[in-house]
Amino acid sequence: MQLGVGLVQAPFLARQVVLVGEGRRWAPLADVFARAGLAGAPAAEDSLSRWIGCIAALRRGEMRRLETALACHPEIVDLRLVRPVDDGAKIMVIGGWSPASRPDLAPGEMTPHVMTRWMDAEDFERPPITAFKKFCSATADPGSALPLPILHLVHGASTTGRFTVDAALAVVIGKPALRVSRRDALRHVAGITLMIDVWDDEVFLEESRVRRGMLARNLPRLSPVGPGIRLTGGSGIDDQFEVSFSINGVSRQRFRVVDFAYGIAEVIAFCSSMGLEPGDMLAFGARIAVADGTGPLDTPAAIAPGDSLEAAAEGIGTLPANVVAGEGWG
Repeated sequence: MQLGVGLVQAPFLARQVVLVGEGRRWAPLADVFARAGLAGAPAAEDSLSRWIGCIAALRRGEMRRLETALACHPEIVDLRLVRPVDDGAKIMVIGGWSPASRPDLAPGEMTPHVMTRWMDAEDFERPPITAFKKFCSATADPGSALPLPILHLVHGASTTGRFTVDAALAVVIGKPALRVSRRDALRHVAGITLMIDVWDDEVFLEESRVRRGMLARNLPRLSPVGPGIRLTGGSGIDDQFEVSFSINGVSRQRFRVVDFAYGIAEVIAFCSSMGLEPGDMLAFGARIAVADGTGPLDTPAAIAPGDSLEAAAEGIGTLPANVVAGEGWG
């Protein structure tokens, strides 16, 4: 079962509604709650984060009643799902083991062979967990057109418009987490969804030299999220759960939870030092990425206007997007 946010046609204009669904059947969550006879529900117009917190607090029997009520509820016609993210949510993209993890080497020295040898060494120590803040304004709806811009940086020069993309599995927090242990961390998870993480590669490399990663990954409306949040029901996330990613119909990436650079519980415990709230997201990609296609994964990959992107995972669905020319693109 999934949670989502949809634009539902009303008599005069579409309104945004928190939904619950399975497959092609979606219904307003407030209506399904009422049909299931569950008490303590937020108001129908409340935020997605409030509803996520409410769902995460349900007991197993209450979840079964919700599923039964959904199966009997008429589905919505002409539904368009939008990003399942509240404007106030914290979104963190967890770093992998990339050339940036070896600041002692110049960019040209970190070849796929060197990277593989480094990771296989007996004395290999994982770099500390790194995370990049992604503002809600940087996220986009499923099926969006992603407008790649040409940036004019502070020093006056323009970037070349070299953008790269990576798929990620976003873990959605369901219960408040403040300084939690690894053992208890997964109890705070409500579900999972997909993200297509897009950034300006030139700006990112420039920022990495000064250990800052704010601008490159936060350009407006470039990182789709969705289509819905697959509820995990406190059962954890299977290490073999797989995410795939394609560009123009060609498979470019396929990874599993076990391929993450850091464990989900480990990262939740780490990020809970700043406090996590229902609706917050931690996005995980593959542990290593080599851009020239010779590494274990052919990602991150370069994109340009005209490209068609799609991330997919069983139980979540597909997250499509189309790349277009944005402001300043000549």
